[in-house]
Amino acid sequence: MTRSPNFPERASGSDRQAELAKAGLHLRPQLVDSFENLVFESLPSNSYAPFYWRCDNDDPVAAYLCFESVDGQVHSATGLRSDSGQIVIHAAYLAFGRGIQNAGHGRKMARNMLAAAKLLPASRVEALANLDIGSYAWARMRARPKWPDKVALELFRRIDALQSRGIWPKAAADMARGCLQEPLSPDFMSELADLPAFSGVSDSLGKDLLTDRLLGPFAWEAYWDLKDSSHIHAVTEALNGP
Repeated sequence: MTRSPNFPERASGSDRQAELAKAGLHLRPQLVDSFENLVFESLPSNSYAPFYWRCDNDDPVAAYLCFESVDGQVHSATGLRSDSGQIVIHAAYLAFGRGIQNAGHGRKMARNMLAAAKLLPASRVEALANLDIGSYAWARMRARPKWPDKVALELFRRIDALQSRGIWPKAAADMARGCLQEPLSPDFMSELADLPAFSGVSDSLGKDLLTDRLLGPFAWEAYWDLKDSSHIHAVTEALNGP
C-alpha cells in the first residue's frame, strides 16, 4: 500500500474497497491509491490527520474520502459516485483556516481533481459552488451550471437589485444582463466572471455578482464535462493561467 507524506497508513484495502462497493464503485485498488494521492497532494504539506472513506446515508450511491487536520485548519471531503455506470467526482467540501487561505491550495485541488477525472476516468467533476467566493472561483475555473435556467433567473434578480439599490449603474447592469440573453451559452457563468472592472464597482462586475459581499450567499451546482473536449481545454487553460 502506498503512503502519502505526513499521513498515517490508510485503512486496510478491504475496508476501503467495501465502502466503495456500497456505492456501486468497483475500482482497482491501484486507481483508488492514485486518486487518494492526488487529493492529499493538494493539501498543505504540514497537515496531519487520519482519513477515511465513508458512504453518505443521504446519498447512497456515493463514497467520500474525508479528512480533517488535527489543528482544525483543513477540512476536505471528496466523493466518487456512479451515474448510469459512469464515474462522477464530487468536490463536496474544502475549507481552510484563515492562516492558510489564499495560498493556492484550492486551485491545486481543482487541478488534481481534473487529473483524477482523466485517470479514473470520470465523465464529470461536480461541486456545489458556494461558501464565500467559491461561486466566483468555480465560474473563473470555467465550470458550467447544472441548472442554467434556474441560475440565470436568480442572476437577473441580483442584477436588478444591484441596479435598483444604486450599487451598480445601469451601464454595468446592462453589461451583465448581456451575458444572460437567450439562447443561454453553456459558459455564461464564466463570461460573467470575466466581466471587467467598471467605474464605481469594486474589483469586477463578476466578483460583485457572484460573491456574498453585497446580496447574501449565492450557490449553484457546477460541473466540468470531461466528454466535451473544448470545455476541458478551456478548464485546463483557466487552471494553469494566472
